Amino acid sequence: MNWQPIETAPKDQLVLMYYPPLVAPRGGSVRPDMYRVGYVGDSPREPSHWMPLPPPPKDIQGDEK
Repeated sequence: MNWQPIETAPKDQLVLMYYPPLVAPRGGSVRPDMYRVGYVGDSPREPSHWMPLPPPPKDIQGDEK
């Protein structure tokens, strides 16, 4: 899976989003880059790229049925 431009992200499913670093006005501190799972458009900060979530694990160690 590769990062894709945010303009191509689906609006109706959870995705992994990448938020680039931000520099505060007047030379203030830098906010680091950030990763978040959510719906595109549900955050005040705009992501630049997205990636589909990976599939869940098929077998969880210790989970016997």
